[in-house]
Amino acid sequence: MFVAESSRGAAVVPALVAAAVSQLVAGDASVSAGQKVERIGHLEGRLALPISSALTTDVMTVPSDATVSEFMWVHAIGRRQQAVPVVDGASYLGLCSVDKASQLDRSAWETTPIADVLDDDVPTARPSWRLRDAIAAMDRVGADQLAVTDNHGGFIGVVYGSEIVRLGEILDQTEQ
Repeated sequence: MFVAESSRGAAVVPALVAAAVSQLVAGDASVSAGQKVERIGHLEGRLALPISSALTTDVMTVPSDATVSEFMWVHAIGRRQQAVPVVDGASYLGLCSVDKASQLDRSAWETTPIADVLDDDVPTARPSWRLRDAIAAMDRVGADQLAVTDNHGGFIGVVYGSEIVRLGEILDQTEQ
């Protein structure tokens, strides 16, 4: 209306052409927050979800004073887990994997505490992270799970790569 009023109608057609061309050139690009919701892809939207959307808090952990034998029989064989968080009370110490524990001589399993064979250099996530942060951290170290701790090192739960993939399936079903 402004163009029509200010140009006495002479610039209406060129203004419409300019608007149409700008829409074609811009395509999917937008700086508008209102349009961003419409244009964001499903994957990008899921990666922006909080880590709590894929967090498993009911996780079987290993106490730091358990033996390698207990870990192998209860967790690796009994529960078919490849890696388990090791805790001392509520504090997270690291992750123990079947690969790491199996490097130890079998005769030492009964006397070696799990704390001696855990990986304490695996990164941990924070509750404030997004799924994209968790995936990036897992990718950096080649892990398929990531422990989530509070700011004081207290164990909260685990985010599994398989749960992030499964989350996509669940969201697809709920969006229908």
